[in-house]
Amino acid sequence: MKKVISKLKKKSREKCLAAVEKERTEHLEWCKKVALKYVDAGDVSTAWTSMYSDLGKHPDTANHPLINVGMVMYKHSESVTPEEMRKFINRFK
Repeated sequence: MKKVISKLKKKSREKCLAAVEKERTEHLEWCKKVALKYVDAGDVSTAWTSMYSDLGKHPDTANHPLINVGMVMYKHSESVTPEEMRKFINRFK
């Protein structure tokens, strides 16, 4: 998608990039909203599983740099509190 955008004229390219960023931001907010519902229920493990799975559904969030940190937390989810997971999920930008 970004290769196609790079071939457009500057004004068109800027509009397309803004639309792609808006779509990415909206998707990320949706991922966080769903995951935080599990956090609210006290299910830290499922919260991360949901976040990880949903991030992978969008090409601009699939390789988010915090995913690796989340995987470490997931492996130790029995010692991660819901509040710690909430703070972590809210770090995604």
